Amino acid sequence: MKKVKRFSIDTLITAFSVIMVLYHLLYTQTLILGPIEHQNMHILLAEILLILISWKKSGSIKNPTLRLFTRLLFICLLIAAIVSCSYVFVNFRALEHRIGMNTSSDIVIGVIFCVVMLVLCREHVGNVLPILAIVFALYTQFGHLLDGMLWHFKIPFSSAISKYSIGFSGIFGSSMSISADYIFLFMVFGSFLSVSGGTKFFVEIGKLIGRRSASGPGMTATISCALVGMVTGSGMANVSICGPFCVPMMRNVGYSDKQTSGILTTAATGALLVPPMMGVVAFVMADYIGIPYVRICMISVLPCLLYYLCIAVYVIIAARKNGIKKLEGDVQTSAKEIFGTCYLFFIPLAEIIFLLIRGYSLRMISFIICVTTFVLSYIRKDTRKSFKEWANACADGAISGAGIAVACGMIGIVLACFDITGLGLKFPSMIETIANGSLLIALLLVALITIILGCGIPPFASYMIVAMMCAPVLVSLGCTTLQAHYFIFLFTVFGQMTPPVAITAVAAAPLCNVSYLTAGVEAVKCGWLAWIMPFFIIWCPMLIFESTDYLYGFVALLGCLMLIIAWQAAFLGHLKTSMRFMERLLLLVSGFLFCIFEFAQGVASYVWFAAGAVLFLLIYIGQMSKAKKIRVQMSEA
Repeated sequence: MKKVKRFSIDTLITAFSVIMVLYHLLYTQTLILGPIEHQNMHILLAEILLILISWKKSGSIKNPTLRLFTRLLFICLLIAAIVSCSYVFVNFRALEHRIGMNTSSDIVIGVIFCVVMLVLCREHVGNVLPILAIVFALYTQFGHLLDGMLWHFKIPFSSAISKYSIGFSGIFGSSMSISADYIFLFMVFGSFLSVSGGTKFFVEIGKLIGRRSASGPGMTATISCALVGMVTGSGMANVSICGPFCVPMMRNVGYSDKQTSGILTTAATGALLVPPMMGVVAFVMADYIGIPYVRICMISVLPCLLYYLCIAVYVIIAARKNGIKKLEGDVQTSAKEIFGTCYLFFIPLAEIIFLLIRGYSLRMISFIICVTTFVLSYIRKDTRKSFKEWANACADGAISGAGIAVACGMIGIVLACFDITGLGLKFPSMIETIANGSLLIALLLVALITIILGCGIPPFASYMIVAMMCAPVLVSLGCTTLQAHYFIFLFTVFGQMTPPVAITAVAAAPLCNVSYLTAGVEAVKCGWLAWIMPFFIIWCPMLIFESTDYLYGFVALLGCLMLIIAWQAAFLGHLKTSMRFMERLLLLVSGFLFCIFEFAQGVASYVWFAAGAVLFLLIYIGQMSKAKKIRVQMSEA
């Protein structure tokens, strides 16, 4: 009997997900509803789907009384979600005319909207974002009792609720618009690509390169995560796709559990940096600052390459230190199979690039690539999937998209609090006062705020909140708008692997038999460039193509490459062979000189580069000579 119940709820979830996906695909082609009504429908469908998921999870509660109570709560939530959204549909025109002058019934519905959204966000996204929304809502109600810069005029409860929801702002804000219009379908596209075999293509490419690299499985994990990240845009998804086959291979050839966890965590987190998905933050950023999405993808190329180069150098040096060789023949890959299915990814990717350049909307592009991926899967017999498999893909994409929808609702409430209380104007002033005109101090403060928020909430949510609070300060202190927002974006990404939360490490640690904290600390060692690179783009804007000083940009890029090699070798105590303490110390000094060059200005800065390069080359040549002597001694023996 239990199996029947589980099957029935799974079937209901899948069927409802298919309906939700079909609605969003249809909306891209014909405006069935107005923009606000479409958001309302998106919220209703997302809430119902998440309630069904919660109902399924409640089946694992062993205590019958607690299970019954939990399911009664979900029934109440379902009724509340349907009633509140239906109220908006029925009274939409009247609500438009009485924004700010809402009736008692409007306020009650507004409160229900907020409560349902808050409960579902806590259930499916985590505690941090709902707590943040509650804290700011309390500040909105009681901030008039505070002194100093945090004081604001008393705001009536009805006005606050109107701003949060029923007045068509807050929950019905820009963040929900982005979620409803195209982020949802991009999540579905990722699921479609996965079920059609697109992610398998990336994994096989990683294996193929790993077999030809001395660093073996470590390089396989790095490259596979980078390629899979192009379509998942999620560190957790990367761990689940690449981890099961990469971790056993890395262990078998000699990587320690700590090194394995660090490589997997760092490489998986980089998914949020790899165009075109970029954890959907790229879509949010493009909409927020009003620049083409394709430009966000273009400026991410160099930072992404440098980040993965940092991981690759760690992998190569760790392999040398542990005596790891290439993958042996037991790991089978077929080049014919790889290149026979590559069209499943490259045609949709080419479509995205072409349509963006032609000026198509992201909403239309999301429809085209979903349909294209579905059609392409039927070219080869082995990639043709059953209706059930496609329905399950719809469910996977819809569940991800629904989670983003309720998170966007919470973000909308937080942003509404900033607007109604004036905190959005006060907060930048507070940071500027603390920084006392120093750009470096302001950047450090913004980085700290972003990392703390990034530890507990999704990257796009962290980005939107910090961008609202802090980006104006950085712009006022001399950064360009793009630099300020990209700086914040990078730290929201790397917050995902930053202890003590390190959400990607939480997923990777069980696979590697280490604690998540160990995985997070090792990830910091492996991908330390992540915490320096955001500062580089401020003082060396050529890294995001914001400068025309090509000579300085080229030298800065060269400096970054030598910095990566120098510090990874120094941290691991190995380059061509094992290193003495003095050699490691000199490489650290060399790296600091490269950092000074990156931050310095003018012709004199090249002196720092030259000094670092000379020091680095001396150690490198010495290591080569030492390694050659060891080889000669081994051959003679």
